[in-house]
Amino acid sequence: MVLRVAVQKPGGYVTLDELRREIPRYMELTADDTEYSEARPGERMWEQSRRNIQSHHASETNFIYRGYLEHIPGGGYVATENGLAFLKRFDRERG
Repeated sequence: MVLRVAVQKPGGYVTLDELRREIPRYMELTADDTEYSEARPGERMWEQSRRNIQSHHASETNFIYRGYLEHIPGGGYVATENGLAFLKRFDRERG
């Protein structure tokens, strides 16, 4: 969802604060998503997952690892050309 929000922003850049405001507009959050994180008190699970993109950047399933997003120090992400192409393919395949 971070990639989808980022591509809607000027320059493909989205801050963590923007993600916190906008992700609930893009998807229906489940009860599990809205549970508070044990690892990060005060954060809900869906909020923790947006931060995990950077902390788990070496995982093969991660969008930074795959080249779809770049982390911007200070709190944000930018969509790459590969990320935009991925979303176009994904949307085309899903109809």
